[in-house]
Amino acid sequence: MGLARTILIGGVLAAVVIAFASARGMFDAPSGIPILTEPVVLGVVEDTVLANGVLEPSRMVSVGAQVSGQLTALHVDLGELVKAGDLIAEIDSTAQSNALRVAEANLANVMAQKKARGIALRQAENAYNRQLSMASQKAASPADVETAEAAFLVLQAENEALEAQIAQVTVEVENARANLGYTKVRAPMDGVVVAVATRAGQTLNSSQAVPTIVVLAQLDIMRVKVQISEADISRVKPGLDVRFSTMGDTSPPTAARLEQIEPAPVSITTEASGSASTGQSGSSGQGATAACGGRIRRPRR
Repeated sequence: MGLARTILIGGVLAAVVIAFASARGMFDAPSGIPILTEPVVLGVVEDTVLANGVLEPSRMVSVGAQVSGQLTALHVDLGELVKAGDLIAEIDSTAQSNALRVAEANLANVMAQKKARGIALRQAENAYNRQLSMASQKAASPADVETAEAAFLVLQAENEALEAQIAQVTVEVENARANLGYTKVRAPMDGVVVAVATRAGQTLNSSQAVPTIVVLAQLDIMRVKVQISEADISRVKPGLDVRFSTMGDTSPPTAARLEQIEPAPVSITTEASGSASTGQSGSSGQGATAACGGRIRRPRR
């Protein structure tokens, strides 16, 4: 009983001492320590989706050869800026020039045949008209009239056949002239030469596949293709603001806008072509590929 009373009295004394010290400010922080404050401002709370992508030109074209032959000259270098219509390369045009000469000779031959057949046609027509006139005067037999008419109609049909042949040979001449023009490879658009796949002296074979000579790209507008996961694809839509940065670039991120959401990943093209060539209906890993590619257009500077 005495011990409990002693403890109770000690507790009351400790509480009185703490209350007195608090009233005197003994437990307050020293007045020399500053208090950190920050003004309240209006900000933006962002819901971001992080994804990796590839920066590529907005338009890129592989310039190839449409005719076979030896590449005699290459007029552009890697990194060179070219305009639409500029001469890029020249292919040996011996075979194409000869093919054009043969086609033009065939056309001249058919034209000469038509001219000769036209003279014979007019002669047969005059003979037929004379037989008709004589038959009206009872001076020619019906057999003579039929013979003259048959000769006239045969020559008329042959003349029409020659006209069709002239049209066919004319197309051959135009194709030969076009093939001769293809020996001079020109730039289809303005751009920068980002790759040179063929060198002067190399023989090109366009019968199996179009061989690429150079690759042109328009670098004034760039595009970022990103792979967005299935969990985040429902949170994005065209028109959203985008910021992206490249590895090794210490400048602030570049602002852009989401232009398009593709309905399937880029790899589906390769998978579909591979399945079609092997006769399979699908691929075992195709079910796990559920990402959609978003194309982001970078604004022109």
